[in-house]
Amino acid sequence: MKCTERERHALLTFKQNLEDKYDMLSTWNNNQNPDCCKWKGVRCNNQTGYVQSLDLHGSETRYLGGERTTINPSITELQHLKYLDLSSMIIFTQIPKFIGSLTKL
Repeated sequence: MKCTERERHALLTFKQNLEDKYDMLSTWNNNQNPDCCKWKGVRCNNQTGYVQSLDLHGSETRYLGGERTTINPSITELQHLKYLDLSSMIIFTQIPKFIGSLTKL
């Protein structure tokens, strides 16, 4: 099952607010790989295609982020998200309150 158009767009919008100097999220590319379930760090429900996990933790993603990085509200479109790990990212701002609207986390 492929990811939904709405969630793919939300992830691409989320990516726009990240500093990705080393192209760690190169798989997040609508033209080369339109199925966001196959993107690095993204896991989907096999039956529904909804994004359930966004794991941007680890040595490969530790270079994500920087002074201009913000968490885009588009992430709230991932209403079936059960797991979110941004712990390796460099984020200088507070975690926004809208993250609380992801009620399945």
